[in-house]
Amino acid sequence: MLQILFLALCGLLTPMRADPGALLRLGMDIMNREVQSAMDESHILEQMAAEAGKKRPGVKPIKGITNLKVKDVQLPVITLSFVPGVGIFQCVSTGMTITGKSFMGGNMEIIVVLNITATNRLLQDEQTGLPMFKSEGCEIVLVSVKTNLPSNMLPKVVNKFLDSTLHKVLPSMMCPAIDAVLVYVNRKWANLNAPMPVGQMGTVKYVLTSMPTTTASYLQVGFSPVVQQQERNTLQLADAGEALEFPEGYAAGSSQLLLSATFLTTELALLQKSFNVNVQDMKIGQLPPQTTKTLAGFIPKVAKAYPKPKPLVTHIRINKPPKVTMTTGKSLLHLHGSLEMFAARRRGKAPVSLFLLET
Repeated sequence: MLQILFLALCGLLTPMRADPGALLRLGMDIMNREVQSAMDESHILEQMAAEAGKKRPGVKPIKGITNLKVKDVQLPVITLSFVPGVGIFQCVSTGMTITGKSFMGGNMEIIVVLNITATNRLLQDEQTGLPMFKSEGCEIVLVSVKTNLPSNMLPKVVNKFLDSTLHKVLPSMMCPAIDAVLVYVNRKWANLNAPMPVGQMGTVKYVLTSMPTTTASYLQVGFSPVVQQQERNTLQLADAGEALEFPEGYAAGSSQLLLSATFLTTELALLQKSFNVNVQDMKIGQLPPQTTKTLAGFIPKVAKAYPKPKPLVTHIRINKPPKVTMTTGKSLLHLHGSLEMFAARRRGKAPVSLFLLET
């Protein structure tokens, strides 16, 4: 009998995928990865460097340097920190070499290591209602500057020239990089409220309950899932009763996803029909395809009726909507249905029912 139940359960546990939503905390583990990915995808620093030497409308040429070019842009190192109630503070550390003809007439190189800092404020897009980041207060902080200008030049002249040159070149070249990266980051929100398919049975749409909030450790997003059947009928979520609370004991700053039992119950109700399974001539795990011989050992009537083994056919039906219950440290999925076993017959004849088990 244990083999039969194992066969039934394995039939039920076929892969299903649905992206859940209820309460989400995004820690630095995910935010760092997403921003770094956006920086890598955009190749924005390289693009900005390539544009630096081109003439742009409304931008005056820099006195004392011509044929300006930027090369050897270092891979950026990104550091993020949450700003409670505001968004994220971002620091991009990088370096590059600025070349050109100096006012002395010779080739000049300025090797710069710098930090680009900005506050990415979390706002709500007025058109879509989705969250979005917008940069504020971009600044360029010079870490080190090296140049090949002659050492016999007056230090004050050199410093004044470098200060003037770098403060004209760097902000206009580097600060747009922050905005360009945020375009990629904001795209991550783009499909947030689009209906997502749950197999072939319907869709789940995640509606923001309010604007995301930012604390010193995470960014929190609340969702109100809308579960719809294929016929566009909406399945109502039962009242959860108590407010969702994250359990304690997780590493500070780690990302967490909290799903309510009512949401999971509703989504599984959408999948109820897909849990119905017919099993025949199927090897599951280490079990070979089952025959009446499997039952004969503990059901004497089967042994008498089928002295020669016949293949077994198993029908599993879920008769009531599935239900999920949760307590601290324990979640249970309740499935109420039936398991009926048949003996298969040849030549297109209907199989013979052996027994019906309420499960």
